[in-house]
Amino acid sequence: MTKRLLLNSLSAGVLYAVNIVIAFILSPIMVFQLGNRDYGIWEMVNSFCGYFGILELGLGPAIIRYVAREIALENPEGLNRIFNSAFWGLLFSGLLALGVISLAAVWPDKLLNLQPSEISYLSTICIIAGLNLLVQFPGTLFVAFLMGRQEYFKVNLFRSAFYVLQAIFFYLALTRWIGSKLLWIAVVSLAGSIFQYLVLGFMCFGGENAIRFSRRAFSWDIAKELYRFGFNSAVLMVSDRVQRQSLPLVIGHVSNAAFVVFYALPKRLVDYAKDFVFSMSMPLMPYFSSIDAVRGNQKMEAWFPTSRAVSFLTMPAAGMLLLLGEPFLNIWIGPEYAARGRWVIIFLALSFWVSGVFSNTSRVLIASGQHGPVARKALFISGIAILLALPGTIYFGVSGSALVVLLANLAADWFFWKAASVCVGVRIKEHFEMTIKPLLIPTSCLLLFLILRRSFWEISTYFDVFKAVGLSIIVYLAAAWRFSLSSEERAGIVLRLQRII
Repeated sequence: MTKRLLLNSLSAGVLYAVNIVIAFILSPIMVFQLGNRDYGIWEMVNSFCGYFGILELGLGPAIIRYVAREIALENPEGLNRIFNSAFWGLLFSGLLALGVISLAAVWPDKLLNLQPSEISYLSTICIIAGLNLLVQFPGTLFVAFLMGRQEYFKVNLFRSAFYVLQAIFFYLALTRWIGSKLLWIAVVSLAGSIFQYLVLGFMCFGGENAIRFSRRAFSWDIAKELYRFGFNSAVLMVSDRVQRQSLPLVIGHVSNAAFVVFYALPKRLVDYAKDFVFSMSMPLMPYFSSIDAVRGNQKMEAWFPTSRAVSFLTMPAAGMLLLLGEPFLNIWIGPEYAARGRWVIIFLALSFWVSGVFSNTSRVLIASGQHGPVARKALFISGIAILLALPGTIYFGVSGSALVVLLANLAADWFFWKAASVCVGVRIKEHFEMTIKPLLIPTSCLLLFLILRRSFWEISTYFDVFKAVGLSIIVYLAAAWRFSLSSEERAGIVLRLQRII
């Protein structure tokens, strides 16, 4: 199990590196080829489509949990029932999403605050986006099933190659192909989704714990159980989508589509760091599900090392975003985007840091099936956040939207922590002593180094950014080795390195 967790996490690191390189190269090209207005329209269409992820109704986390449990209990027939019972529900959700999003093609002025005359092929782009959703819903089943089988590394390695190929086609669509650039990137996105999920689907039908389509394997009881468990995850998903997908639409309605880019680009930078930590730690959810199935009393033992590992990644990543985010935006996109996105980066980086302090909470709650009450609280917080985002954006621009995100995440993370501490049986003082306190000195050393670096040396090139990141990581790791690890842990690491060499 430990080796599989390590393999899954390392492959997630590979996928993260690929995504970073692609974003580093492709994002400026998209902004400059599309322009602020069309790029903002693309973000608004994606945000509008993001709402329809709610129709998944939490089946993704439910599938991961129940697949992991059935494998731990060595029940292959249970795996087939889960797969076949979930497939038709997700296909119906995809068809429903396609039908509803088609309304945006008919009334874009009401749903997206856009006039058809503003951009050619707007209705066609909306239809293609709906077809993309139709493909992605059944694709959710394939990804969740592989994750539940602890084969996340297969998904990561395939996606690493796939995203490179897709990025090449995006580049050609933006710079070489004749016609509407927005229409072309929508077509490339749809074709990529079809290809990606076909391959992942074939992976589910092979290897250990393979599954098969069978009408006899469909079970209403299993479907009800999945949806019953997934409902709480769906509430949690709604709260995330309401906040994440609404803000670009709020900015687009309060100001106009051209202003969305000044929020979207800094947010994307923070999202890539969050995705890295999330993907590296995502294998922990099926891990906790397996523990909950056969060794439920060991959740506390697993809590401290896994939480410290997640915090070990989150805290320095948030610190580097906080102090290097603006200089990087200045070099990457331009001074205007850096200046307007300064406080967006700061507020979102602080929100990310808070999530590192309260790491692992949602995963252990979902794995244990105890995330319902806190999910409803998170949904209420997200609703309040959107209401506050309207005056925040009116009076403070995109920075006001980012500040609302920080405040909302502070409240939601606290409720998650309270619920997780009861589930695991860990008090906040114990959590702080075992996971956060050992990382305070290394994180402080990293922040101090970056503050001095920015104070005495100008960061004006990519080499300056990469050098600052590399040196800060060295400072962080050296301080962590000295102050965060016990002598037994250091000896264990040295011994393992010697064995590898």
